[in-house]
Amino acid sequence: MYNSKLKLKFAEIFFSIGLRVMTKQQYIDYWVDTAKEDWITVDILFNTKRYLHALFWAHLVLEKLAKAHWVKNNIDNTPPKIHNVNCALETSKC
Repeated sequence: MYNSKLKLKFAEIFFSIGLRVMTKQQYIDYWVDTAKEDWITVDILFNTKRYLHALFWAHLVLEKLAKAHWVKNNIDNTPPKIHNVNCALETSKC
């Protein structure tokens, strides 16, 4: 578990400064894996009746999955830094 979290943090740092050190599939996996981790948080928050916080985290999950979708359907591996889930899901070219 620690090793995978360290890899994700490493990927996040490199992603944030715009270095392309991962393959397209690794970028997709990064977004999907972090979305899965965030979904665990959604589940915990929802089960403890913290619905507003659960909704916020659920939105983050959708954003990350939309970004994975965007990376899959575009040449570039770096999705736009936006929070418009509809744009990413409808056209994959924001």
